[in-house]
Amino acid sequence: MKKKIFLLLRIIISFLLFFILLKFVNLSQFIHILKKANKEFILLAILLSLMIIPFISYRWQIILSSQKLFIRLPELIRLTFIGMFFNSFLPTSAGGDIVKGYYLVRDSDRKIDLGASVLFDRIIGTISVIIMALIATLLFYKRLPPQATLFIILLSTFTLFLVLFLRNQKLARTLSRFFRLHKYKTLDMQSKRVYEKFHRYIHSQRMLVKSIGISFITQIFSILMNYLIIISLGGKISPFLLFVYIPLIWVFALFPSINGLGIREGAYVYFFGGIIGKETAFALSIVILGFLLLNGIIGGIIHLTIGGKVKIVSEES
Repeated sequence: MKKKIFLLLRIIISFLLFFILLKFVNLSQFIHILKKANKEFILLAILLSLMIIPFISYRWQIILSSQKLFIRLPELIRLTFIGMFFNSFLPTSAGGDIVKGYYLVRDSDRKIDLGASVLFDRIIGTISVIIMALIATLLFYKRLPPQATLFIILLSTFTLFLVLFLRNQKLARTLSRFFRLHKYKTLDMQSKRVYEKFHRYIHSQRMLVKSIGISFITQIFSILMNYLIIISLGGKISPFLLFVYIPLIWVFALFPSINGLGIREGAYVYFFGGIIGKETAFALSIVILGFLLLNGIIGGIIHLTIGGKVKIVSEES
């Protein structure tokens, strides 16, 4: 029941924010901007969007390899696209992770390791976004609203605590006793097993450096993609500002919603409206949404034609 209520709230938040946003935008001017968009720059941006997928998949492969689990990169790319399909067309951003996890674990006896890799990949991606947002905030805090700066600092503090929690077993046991997880034996045992996997991941220094480095590359590609779209829409902006605002938008999109819908578009208008105009900023957000849906459609086609079955090679099997 609680899950259904939470899902309903996310749907309401997304569509309410999107509806409110439309009230602040001149729709005729917005449509005019989209019609006049430079198609060549849009195509280049689409190529960059597609190039990001192999890098994300390679990061996942690095995480799996650190636990002696080996899956071919093309198969992980296929699963990543399939995950994007379920993220885009299911009313929960976790749908893609659940589906990827299902295809990984269904024919393997290392279910905890494989399932944990999906979650840890999401954690690494989130941590790298927050790191980039923090760096940008510290460098350009004078140009940011105080609320945004405070938000990033608080989120960075929480992220640091999460890393300490995963690295320090004593801290984890203390919190477990504080929340009285030991009273729920099944939950406590499952939590311990998952935590042990995360603890092993977080202590794999080489894997962390490589996976976070790959994340930064994908973020640079994404920022360049945004820059190309802005140029195509006739906007003018310093590319350095994108390194400040795009990570902030990614962070805001983590708030409860339907895959960031409404919050992401509102953040684009909020941060870029005063620089390139509200209508251009809204058009930028809609093009980005279109790219996400395009990747989802590709994933849906892959899911229907090829499926998500993968071959896993384990040194422990």
